[in-house]
Amino acid sequence: KERLAALPLHPILVDQPFKQWGLDFIGFINPNSSQGHKWILTATDYFTKWTEAVALKEANKSSILDFYEGIVTRFGIPATIISDNALAFIRSKVTEWAVKNGIYLSTSSNYYPQ
Repeated sequence: KERLAALPLHPILVDQPFKQWGLDFIGFINPNSSQGHKWILTATDYFTKWTEAVALKEANKSSILDFYEGIVTRFGIPATIISDNALAFIRSKVTEWAVKNGIYLSTSSNYYPQ
């Protein structure tokens, strides 16, 4: 089997706290929690490394928007949100919300385990 050459790392430089967040889902959690939660949505500020997390019953756009709005309410509007290419992150309602608030949505490259 032929191995792919390692790609160079590109550090993410941030000069202010709470201006760039990374979001990702952890889950599907099996077994579910006693309250029926199946997913954990996490957000990490790239400057301070502050992390927020919420347990969710569904990994859908309305849950993501509620989580985003909580972050904006407490920490201000970020310049950039970085996520993977999960459909829930790049669906139109999430994108519309980001554009309305002047937030640049960026997606990370896909992970290919060797």
